Amino acid sequence: MSENQKHTGKQILSVFQNIGYKISGIFKSGKSSESDIIKKQPKRPSFQPATNDTGSLEKDKTVVFTDKEIKTTQKNHKFANTMYMPNLKDEKGKKASGSIFVPRTRRPNFVLGVLLTTFKIGLVSIFVICAIGAGLVSGLANAYLESTPDLDVGKIEDQALTSYIYDQSGTLLATYTGSENRDWAQLSEIPEDLQNAFIAVEDIRFYSHNGVDIKRILGSFVSNLTSGSSEGGSTITQQLIKNNLLTPERSYKRKLQEAYLAIELEKKYTKDQILETYLNTIPLGGTVYGVKAAAKDYFGKDMSQLNLKEIVCLAAVTQYPHAYNPRRATYVAPENLGDLQNRMNMVTERMYAAGFITKEQYDATFVPKSVWESPNYINQWKSEMNILLTSPANELYPYPHFVEYVVYNVVTMFLRKYGMDDTPPKPCNHRKRDTLQRIQDLRDHRRRHPEHRPEYHLRMG
Repeated sequence: MSENQKHTGKQILSVFQNIGYKISGIFKSGKSSESDIIKKQPKRPSFQPATNDTGSLEKDKTVVFTDKEIKTTQKNHKFANTMYMPNLKDEKGKKASGSIFVPRTRRPNFVLGVLLTTFKIGLVSIFVICAIGAGLVSGLANAYLESTPDLDVGKIEDQALTSYIYDQSGTLLATYTGSENRDWAQLSEIPEDLQNAFIAVEDIRFYSHNGVDIKRILGSFVSNLTSGSSEGGSTITQQLIKNNLLTPERSYKRKLQEAYLAIELEKKYTKDQILETYLNTIPLGGTVYGVKAAAKDYFGKDMSQLNLKEIVCLAAVTQYPHAYNPRRATYVAPENLGDLQNRMNMVTERMYAAGFITKEQYDATFVPKSVWESPNYINQWKSEMNILLTSPANELYPYPHFVEYVVYNVVTMFLRKYGMDDTPPKPCNHRKRDTLQRIQDLRDHRRRHPEHRPEYHLRMG
């Protein structure tokens, strides 16, 4: 190797050493950033190409470093190697020592890996289960909806109402209730407080939903879970469907069908029509159906004469008509009076919360628990409510034989008109048994004593 080549190699080596020393000093101090490193790098000396003795440039000359010099430089200046050496690989394919990527030497956490894998598997499993469950619920819902009966509004509109029997001069002789005590009233006849009482306790968002109140359903679900009580989520429209078109069974099938039919009913009737039908067909204890019949049966009053406490009492009966029957709770089963009064307090609270009554009306109607739990409250209840001891519908009307003959002739007329057989009544519930038995007894009496038949006949047609 010539003296010029050795001189040039020493110059290049000196440049690399200066750069390495500068960078090493910066990182040892720990006070400079990468930008500082770039700024503080010394200016590289200008490189003068090697010349021969005559001053002309030497051509086809290559500077060669020995392996010893290269290893010494890498050992003394590791950072310079990291920054400026290329990412080479050795013969075994491993990263060279000059690479900025250092292989991981610490083994991964086994417990953490197991937990992450378990979480991923659980997440996927939950998703699969939810998808399968949604498919099953959707299929079951479709099967239930396919078996839903048609919306027969005729069954809602056609109600067995109370019959009034008059003489030829128009004088009322008797009121014949039959097996169900019903008396239809137009919505305009029903006092506003009476309408609001049922809306407050049964369906506060009646005028805003489409037949199903999702918010009420979710609220009832949460309330039943947290308090252990049994609060229903059915709207007034759903109750109307249940009472007239479906069975009272407690099942998801019936609830789904009920919701579907309620939405369909809301498309055909206005809110006022639905409310009017509901208030005239709702069971209110015993054989009493509808608010007009209930006002006469329990208090002997017309609806317009009811006070707020009597109105609240009728609205409270709807939850359990048998147990909350005012007459039964007063004279037959006084142990139910506390539950009835508690329900009445709930109606009062909801009417006040909805703005239907004033604070003065609330205070006059609400009865504290300490009062209605006292043994003597039954006497106070009787004096304030004046509930009739017996139902006027069960009293013997005047001219009973004449009325029974009229009933018999009407039944016979319809049997002939529609070509039906005159057969004995089939077994039925206790509400219908008395009326049907009386008609059958009258038929038997007519057959045994034809001479007792009346001399008049109803015109057939």
